[in-house]
Amino acid sequence: MQRGQSERLAPLVKELLNDAKLEATALDGIAVTTGPGSFTGARLGVSFARGLSLATGVPAVGLSIFETIAYQYKDSPQVAIALRGKNGSVLLQVFSGLKGIIPPGDVDAGTAWQLLPSTGDVTGIGPEINTILNTAPDHVQKRCSADDRIQITSETVARAGVMRLISKSGQPAPLYLREADAKPQKNHV
Repeated sequence: MQRGQSERLAPLVKELLNDAKLEATALDGIAVTTGPGSFTGARLGVSFARGLSLATGVPAVGLSIFETIAYQYKDSPQVAIALRGKNGSVLLQVFSGLKGIIPPGDVDAGTAWQLLPSTGDVTGIGPEINTILNTAPDHVQKRCSADDRIQITSETVARAGVMRLISKSGQPAPLYLREADAKPQKNHV
């Protein structure tokens, strides 16, 4: 859905609950992706999840897109997830199992390979993983497998959310990896 998320989100959730013959208060938890992504989309999803949590008393948890993808590869010893940034940058996070071993960041595509683990095999995931590997030395490329496809389903978010609920982490909050494009006007009366 390109536009109209704010108008459609609550009716879609209501429809989903009706189809499942559930009340929102019967849920065990609410999981939401927190970004990176569109500024408005991340804020909208997180705000809705937190509001639904407050209204129902059902706990809500947030998962970054990186964490959600890493969950799908939880049996891989090391996973590097590379998403498209702006202006030629790459959004990158590296995991060992489900633990982030480098924090998510907006990094230069030409030097991002330096953030990959220095030993062991690495599973590279995401639309920018080949961009990173194409600039990496041969010894790094040989240790990495690459899959540029990403598929995030509601089931994956739910399953990863259960793990987060068990760990009892705090309320979801949007994940921002760079400054906003819009800047406040200076000397504005």
